[in-house]
Amino acid sequence: MSEPVLRAATSLAGVLGRENTALRAMDLSAAIALLAEKTQALAALDAALAVGDAALPAARSVTEASLTEASLTEASLTEALARDLPTLVADNRRLLETALHVQTRLIGLIAHAAAHQARQATPRYGPCGGLAPTRPSAIAVSARA
Repeated sequence: MSEPVLRAATSLAGVLGRENTALRAMDLSAAIALLAEKTQALAALDAALAVGDAALPAARSVTEASLTEASLTEASLTEALARDLPTLVADNRRLLETALHVQTRLIGLIAHAAAHQARQATPRYGPCGGLAPTRPSAIAVSARA
C-alpha cells in the first residue's frame, strides 16, 4: 500500500473510531461534529486510491529481498488496517442505523405528545354554547367481578 493510501486509511480509521465511540454513548452532537472530518478522510482515501491504482504495476515489481524495516512496519500497519477497517465501517453503519432509529422514535414520541397537548388545549363547548368544564383524564381503571 502506498504511503498516501496508508496515511488516508489510518486517518479514516481514527475518525471512524471516534465516531463509533460517540455513537455508542449516543452523543449525536459529537458524532455530527465529526462529519466534515470523516468526509475529508473519505475524499483523501478515494484520491489516494485513484493515484495508487495508476502506480500499481510499479509496486508489484518490489521483491521480498528489497523490504526494509520501514516497509515491514508499513506492511504490519497495512495488515492491521486491512483487518480493522472493515470492522470499523460495519460497526459505524450499525451504530448510525441504531442512532437514526432512536432519533426517529424520539421525534415520533415528541410529535405524539404535542398532538395530545394540542387536543387537550382545544376549547370544548357545552350545550348552551359556553365553555364546557374540563374533566381530568382517567388515571386508572379497576374492575372487580
